[in-house]
Amino acid sequence: MKYTLISIVFILTISFQALSQKIMIDKVVAMVGSHKILYSDIENQLLQYKAQGINFENPRCRILEELMLQKLLLNQAILDSLDVSDKEVEAELDSRLENYIKQIGSPEKLEEYFNKSIEEIKADFRELIREQMLTRKMQGKITSDIKVTPAEVNKFFKSLPKDSLPLIKAEMEYSQIVIEPQVADEIVENIKNTLREYKKKAEAEPKYFGIYASLYSQDPGSRNNNGSLGYISRGELVPEFAGAAFSLKPGEISDVVKTEYGYHIIQMVEMRGEQALLRHILIKPQADNASLTKAQNLLDSIRAEIMKDSISFEKAALYYSTDEESRLNNGIVANPYTGSTKFEIDQIEPSYLKVLKELTVGEVSKPFMAVDMVGNPIYVVVKLNANSEPHVANLKDDYNRIQDMTLSHKQKNELDKWVAEKQASSFIKVEKEYQSCSFDFNGWIKK
Repeated sequence: MKYTLISIVFILTISFQALSQKIMIDKVVAMVGSHKILYSDIENQLLQYKAQGINFENPRCRILEELMLQKLLLNQAILDSLDVSDKEVEAELDSRLENYIKQIGSPEKLEEYFNKSIEEIKADFRELIREQMLTRKMQGKITSDIKVTPAEVNKFFKSLPKDSLPLIKAEMEYSQIVIEPQVADEIVENIKNTLREYKKKAEAEPKYFGIYASLYSQDPGSRNNNGSLGYISRGELVPEFAGAAFSLKPGEISDVVKTEYGYHIIQMVEMRGEQALLRHILIKPQADNASLTKAQNLLDSIRAEIMKDSISFEKAALYYSTDEESRLNNGIVANPYTGSTKFEIDQIEPSYLKVLKELTVGEVSKPFMAVDMVGNPIYVVVKLNANSEPHVANLKDDYNRIQDMTLSHKQKNELDKWVAEKQASSFIKVEKEYQSCSFDFNGWIKK
């Protein structure tokens, strides 16, 4: 069965093993247009698959076809004058390097591994990433106008063998109204004064920054490392933190910075290219009992108005909820893992799930305490919008899923058709030792 072309834009993700492997003998094994595919390209990709634990039959033939498909798309992208900006390439390059640095531990270890500077490594990546991005853009152009009608969805669903229909797990959909307790101004001012005192002492005696971080910081990820965040890029940080941190010179300590996590002081240790070695001390403001009670009482009164039909749940969410994402979506909560509004049971936070299990569809809960994404206490009421049992996929309950399957199938067919047409009109040459490969597409070997 032909593999989906949608996946081929990702096959050249570079691994440490691939870039460091020294291939003594190399040669051209295929040409697609003006683009060469080398023996080393195949071997390097095979190394990456093995490192990821991916195995399949006749791997070199499979990899060669993947590479030829990429080159076919790349060739058309060039002919169609598609382009990606230097800024886009650099952003993707920085993102890839961040991942590699996380895997290996630090920029120094990465440089040591390749025996090259970060800038030299980036130079090795740059054109390869540009090719990948052009390939992705070309695929998008081929399938961008494809749509599916309800009739096509129905026809596709009926064509699926009954034993191949996916099993859908139990799912819930729900809405929420969140009230975040307001921390008293006096508590906030005390936190700021404490952090200012830490800064003053650390500027006088640098060792105190690490001491205070290990003793008092409320960031568990960095506290045991004297407040160190390791080498980190601007894009990995929330904007307020990044803006303050990257304006510092090595050795400097910021003024107090407020983020969604709490209040910080930040120390710039050193810069390495686009990354900085940072330390910070975090203190989270805690709402007192009076603030918690006030938030609970407010939510009680909002729920009472909903139950009397004085206001709809949706309008109450818009007017009162302090959770910005769900507030602007009529209170409906989106699944961060999928982007849809459906949650599998194990994707729902336990304190929410406990309440939702007690509700019938359309019922509104009483206020309960939970914590938000950064660990702050909140009061919540939830409304259960839908609750499905495990079942085999069907059009009534799973139309959106089947619609996506239909669209993917139609896109694949369009890409398959495009590949066959371009094979016929493109210069393609495959060396003799690979001509016995059983390719998914027949047009690689010219008669």
